[in-house]
Amino acid sequence: MANEPTDEQLALVARHGSGAIERALATVQLAKRRGREHELCQLVENVVDDDNGGIGK
Repeated sequence: MANEPTDEQLALVARHGSGAIERALATVQLAKRRGREHELCQLVENVVDDDNGGIGK
């Protein structure tokens, strides 16, 4: 089994990763580790709603 990145390493990638997908994946992994998936889902839903003029659901 490969060594997992530390929370500090993931936070660094989430802030400074080379691409949007890399940063997003690090953010999701951190949220899961910290038990904050629901909060992250709500944030994403709000962004989608804003981008769709409030009709994202």
